Amino acid sequence: MKMAKAAGNLIAWVLMMLLQGMAVTSLAASTTIVFANRGGPVREDLVKYWIADFERTHPDIQVEWEISPGTSAWQDQIVVRTAAGVAPDVLEIYGAFARDWAERGMLLDLAPYVKRDLSSAQLRDFFPHLYQAGILNYGPNKGLQYGLPSYGNISLIYYNKAHFDEAGLTYPDQLDQQGEWTWQTFVGTARKLKRVDSDIVTRWPLNSGDTTSIDRASAWVYSAGGEVFDPQDPTCFLLDRPEAIEGLAFLQDLVWTYGVHVPYTLSELGTQEAFTSGRVSMRLEGTSRITRFAEEIDGQFDFDIALRPVGPVARVHTTSFDAFAISSTSKHPEEAWKMVKYLVTRPGVIPHMRILGRGPAILSVYNEYLKIHPDKNLVAHMQAAQEARVSPSQLMVEAKAATTLINNALRVSVVRNEKSVRSAIEEIAESVRALYR
Repeated sequence: MKMAKAAGNLIAWVLMMLLQGMAVTSLAASTTIVFANRGGPVREDLVKYWIADFERTHPDIQVEWEISPGTSAWQDQIVVRTAAGVAPDVLEIYGAFARDWAERGMLLDLAPYVKRDLSSAQLRDFFPHLYQAGILNYGPNKGLQYGLPSYGNISLIYYNKAHFDEAGLTYPDQLDQQGEWTWQTFVGTARKLKRVDSDIVTRWPLNSGDTTSIDRASAWVYSAGGEVFDPQDPTCFLLDRPEAIEGLAFLQDLVWTYGVHVPYTLSELGTQEAFTSGRVSMRLEGTSRITRFAEEIDGQFDFDIALRPVGPVARVHTTSFDAFAISSTSKHPEEAWKMVKYLVTRPGVIPHMRILGRGPAILSVYNEYLKIHPDKNLVAHMQAAQEARVSPSQLMVEAKAATTLINNALRVSVVRNEKSVRSAIEEIAESVRALYR
């Protein structure tokens, strides 16, 4: 009996040791990947949720979060770290540097993974322009799929409904339903929102970041029938064509002729805070800000969002390309891909919407998105996202150099009114074209 009991104890001990050994082996066999994503109080909640949820469904993968400041210095560090083979495995990418990294071979081609693991329904779920923006369209790496979209940040009009009510004006979305939301009615509406006391403007109708950035200003260009570069040849500069000039000239007129856009001399009124504090009636801004604006306004006044007005040729919205990518030197590409797949499909997209309030890059979460702010016109985001064009810097070759030249031309014309848009653009046109010879 004692021997049987001793044998039983021995077996139990051996089993316990085996189980512990299996646990240790399992822990040792787990793979750790590094995920570079921006930080901040609310983003921290999201990233921590993502990591916990992903690790729960992928117990063999551990994720370390590396907070990326997104600065030029950080971008330069990633270039060096990639060359040394120690860059983060999964990277949040955006802006001109995303394409630059892809052109330099710093980002893994996701096409084989996408073809293998994403169904045709999942591919159709992405808004087309956002999905295509992650594929290089020119150069020796043409066709390389370097990123999948993380969210849609569509530039729409935020407006203070109390200011519209006070002026007896019809809301933009209602004008749009009547087919009357055009550049002309936009100017007329803005003029009626302006408040002046003893030659001092006490309330400005409009502010935006459009005046200083071609990425933001491009919506005016496209709506007038112009192009920044040829969509079929990103080395063919077209911003000096008449249609493109017309779009930028209208933006310049909003500031200096019609007097409805805050000028650069009043920089404190050109901010997002100027809108959320009620000092400016309308702001052109990405839909990623809607939750933040709601928190900052905190019920002081009612606001909503609307589509941009229709231009002489069309109504075109623009969106940034924010995406997730994998370092080309990652030692764990399969595990990194599993993380990216999680982030860009429903499991990762839904918490992204709910925690940060950002508009999705996929259509299947439409109903969930509308519930985030049921009192807001979030339908406008979904409408615009289906046709929105990606910011031109995402599609340019030599994007940093080209945007620097173009934005400098905007500063001397649209921003400071030192010369006409036509003169400013014509002066830099040859320098831009020289980048591609």
